[in-house]
Order: sequence, then structure tokens, then C-alpha cells
Amino acid sequence: MSQQTTTIRLDPKWKKKAAKRAQEMGLSFSDIVRFFVQAFAEGKVSLGFIEEETKYPPEYIAELHKEIEEMERMRKEGMLKEFSTVEDFMADLDNDDS
Repeated sequence: MSQQTTTIRLDPKWKKKAAKRAQEMGLSFSDIVRFFVQAFAEGKVSLGFIEEETKYPPEYIAELHKEIEEMERMRKEGMLKEFSTVEDFMADLDNDDS
């Protein structure tokens, strides 16, 4: 498998903490970054750290995820309008008869 070097900007304190945790697990910092990127690309990782910071109840977060999944299903089935520009969206709102 060929690999590509990538540069990322991180707060040094977060890199140090992540590298320490990785080392405790017998992994390198690069291993952790590769695992996360691969899992994210394959849709196998949730951005739960964002949800934890919001301090919303888990039930609320779970309901939001259900609604997001439903909207994505509807979009894939062509049940929702899509717009290329804000102007197109605003024009559609202006022409909406409902």
C-alpha cells in the first residue's frame, strides 16, 4: 500500500496528549491519525467528541442522528430539493406557493 505524507496543524498540547495516549497503547501518533482518517473515510467513526462538548442529553443527540439519517434518505430518494447557490435557494423560496 503506497502512502502519502500529509502535514496537519495542531495545538502542541493536543498532539502531546494524543502521542502520550498512543504510546501507552503501543502505537505511534501517526498510527492514530491513520486509523482515524481511515475510519472516518469509511464512515465507521462518529464525531462524538463534538456531541460531548455540546452538553445536550444523549436522547436529544440520538434523536438528531435519526433525523439526519431520515433527511439523508429523503435526499437520496430525490424527495428534497437541492440548490447549487444561495441565490437559487432564495429564488425558490420567493416562488414557493405553499
